[in-house]
Amino acid sequence: MKRFMVAALLVVCLAATPATTLDALTRAALVHAPSVRVARAALQEQLAAADGRSARGLPVPFFSYSSVPQSGPMGTIAQVTRTVGATVSVSDVLARGMVLAARDARIAQATATLAVALRDERLRMITFYDDALRAQAIYHLRRDMVAAWQRDAKAAAVRERSGDAPKLDVVRADVALSGAQADEAVAYADMQNANDALQAETSVPLQMLETLAVPSLPAMPVLATHPCDAQILAAQAAVQAAKDDVALIRAQFGLAIDANVGVSRGFDGGLPVSGPSVTLSLAVPLSGVTASRLRVAAAAENLAAAQLAQVLSDAALRLRAAEQTEHSARRAFRASQRAVVLAQRELRAVQIGYSHGASSSLEIVDARKTVAQTRIDLITRLYTLAHARQVVALLGGSACTAP
Repeated sequence: MKRFMVAALLVVCLAATPATTLDALTRAALVHAPSVRVARAALQEQLAAADGRSARGLPVPFFSYSSVPQSGPMGTIAQVTRTVGATVSVSDVLARGMVLAARDARIAQATATLAVALRDERLRMITFYDDALRAQAIYHLRRDMVAAWQRDAKAAAVRERSGDAPKLDVVRADVALSGAQADEAVAYADMQNANDALQAETSVPLQMLETLAVPSLPAMPVLATHPCDAQILAAQAAVQAAKDDVALIRAQFGLAIDANVGVSRGFDGGLPVSGPSVTLSLAVPLSGVTASRLRVAAAAENLAAAQLAQVLSDAALRLRAAEQTEHSARRAFRASQRAVVLAQRELRAVQIGYSHGASSSLEIVDARKTVAQTRIDLITRLYTLAHARQVVALLGGSACTAP
């Protein structure tokens, strides 16, 4: 009685355990994924650097003091000047719009790169989750098949003792049971491996993975007018950043123009002086560094444009392949559904024939194996179809500006 109560309590506790969903595991994975952490750090770096870029072209206050010996009527005297004002980089002021545009482009590129990392991690999680669900479903099916073969083996032994069946039927049932138990052991190992992979990706306790929520089969998503994914957005942001770099170098053209504006007070020739102070400086590089920078930036722009074209081509092929995979998976899933129904009919017919002496135990073994295999095929194709539709949704369900 106590054992029964403990078993009943265990069943109730397991039934009350909330199932772990794909969304919950994905949120955990996005926190621990190294690629996502790297992309987040890169974005934070660009945001921190943006403060410095925003300050370019703004006046910088200064104070200067100068004391220079000077000849006077009574001998050597000091020329003293105190100046308070601000230093302005005229070249930075003229190029401030370009600087801010380059800043925004770098942030947009880092943001898009983070979106790529998030998308890739979601794709990985979909694969790991579907693999774990498929492995669990196959294990449960194998376990049910072992129970069915155990019942058949017991029934064969009873019929053999009563003289209604030959000893060969008992041997065949025992052989089939042994094979089913071996398949169950393999399925259990596959399930553990899938759970371990999911646990390594999410860093959640293994107990949370024992009960995974089985989502309903998603519908085929409606593709956007200009379907794209995060990788296209990242490539577009890289092109814009390269264009802004070229425009910034052309705007400055290597010239460094600085202006110091302020008010000076002091003594000159022993007499007090006071008034505005303006100093302009112009530095013209003669080493050809600016021209080299411009050529490098232009080459980087061409490279980014070529990479964008490659990304667009790859994305179109990837989306087309995902759609074709979904189409073939849908047809295979429907065929598996029909195969399961037909295999179950065949098994019932063989069982009826065996009860009337028209079928052998070998035919029952074959029919039951056929049912098991068709069910496993159905499970595999179900999760293949679900995975294909989820991939299509991630790759083509969102819209972006047409290039």
